[in-house]
Amino acid sequence: MAVEAPSTDKARLEELYRLHGDDIARWAARLGGPGADVEDLVQEVFLVIARKFRDFRGDAALATWLFGITANVVRNRRRSDRRWGWLKALAEQAASALPAVAGDPGESMDRAEERARFYRILDRLNEAERTALILFEIEGLSGQEVAQLTGVRTEVVWVRLTRARRRFLRLFKNSAGRK
Repeated sequence: MAVEAPSTDKARLEELYRLHGDDIARWAARLGGPGADVEDLVQEVFLVIARKFRDFRGDAALATWLFGITANVVRNRRRSDRRWGWLKALAEQAASALPAVAGDPGESMDRAEERARFYRILDRLNEAERTALILFEIEGLSGQEVAQLTGVRTEVVWVRLTRARRRFLRLFKNSAGRK
C-alpha cells in the first residue's frame, strides 16, 4: 500500500508541477534527445522531487535544483538506454520493416534523419559540454542563466560552449560523408 504524502506536501508538489512542469518537460526533451520518453522522464523527476523536497534548503535557486534533478534523471536514463542499445537496435530494425505512415515521407524522413544525426553528434560530447550547448543554443538561455541552472560560473559556461561548438562542428563535418 502506497503511503500518501501529507496534504501540504502534496499541494506544494502540485504547485511545483503547475509552475515548473513545462520547464522540466522541455529540459528532459532537449537533454534526452529524439528518443526520450518525456512523460516518463517528467514523472521520474517528480518522484525524485517528492522524495527530496523536504531536504531542499534553498541554498540554490529552485530552478537550479529542479534542473539538476532533471539532468541527473536524464543522464541516468541515457546510460541505461546505452546499456540496452542492442535491444533498441533490434526494435528499430523490426520497425523499419513496417509500412510507412501516409503523408510526405521524403520530407519527414529527411527531417528525422537530420535530427537523429544531430543527436548522435551531441551524444559524442561530454555531458557538461552537451548540456551547455543544448541550454544555450536550443533553449536560448543566456550564459548567465546556463550558469545558474548548472551551478557553475559564467566563465566556465563560455569555455564549455566554445569547446562544445568546436567539437560539434568537427564531428558534424566528419559525419557528412557517412550519412
